[in-house]
Amino acid sequence: MTHPLPSGLKLDHLVLPGPREASESFRPVLLNPSQPTGAAALAELRESNRLREIHDRIEDQVEELLGCLAPHGPFGDRSRSRAVADTLGSHPDNYGRWAWYPWSGRLVHVLPEAEFRLVRTDRNRDKITREQQKASWGGESASSGCRSAAAPR
Repeated sequence: MTHPLPSGLKLDHLVLPGPREASESFRPVLLNPSQPTGAAALAELRESNRLREIHDRIEDQVEELLGCLAPHGPFGDRSRSRAVADTLGSHPDNYGRWAWYPWSGRLVHVLPEAEFRLVRTDRNRDKITREQQKASWGGESASSGCRSAAAPR
């Protein structure tokens, strides 16, 4: 069993699953490197033999985020690389979160939760409003015509 660390959660110590639990896991472990517990777990993971691959495409994700925030001029008067660097700050490894997939040994750098959702849902721009998107994040269903298997017909 894995121990996911949702953003904002503060724990004194995060115990990463052992090799056996990791191979039986079906949930990624989310690590926030800006929090001491997440940083310690990330360092422990990087020093272990459980990590097989690191996927760090955060610069591309930030570029896409900037395009979502300002579609007609995402970089303003700055170059792409300057705009991305300004967003990431002086410690790019601490920006966002890292998702570890124990069953495959992959570690993936992702945007912070709110920005991740914005980028993932931006394809709905001009179809539904951002307010409608936010409402759907809270557990309300924005879809119609769908039935659960148990729903009467």
